[in-house]
Amino acid sequence: MYERLLTLWPDQMRQLIEWAVYNKNRLIATLRHPAHECPRRLIEDLGTIGTAKTATVLKSYIGDVTIGNSAVEAIRAIEQRLNPC
Repeated sequence: MYERLLTLWPDQMRQLIEWAVYNKNRLIATLRHPAHECPRRLIEDLGTIGTAKTATVLKSYIGDVTIGNSAVEAIRAIEQRLNPC
């Protein structure tokens, strides 16, 4: 269902995921993903549906030891998707 929401409403999901990443300390565990994995997985999704603005926001997380690598990968994916050359 989650993947379908990403496909059907990417802009709305992007906004929701951006909020969740910003508020990562407030996330709770789900049956699907432990709480410590949620921000990383959400950032991976932003790599798929994020905008140039999203990439700019993610740059502030590059130094974060828990999600920095995911932020870098997502930024690269966004930039490659927006500038395929």
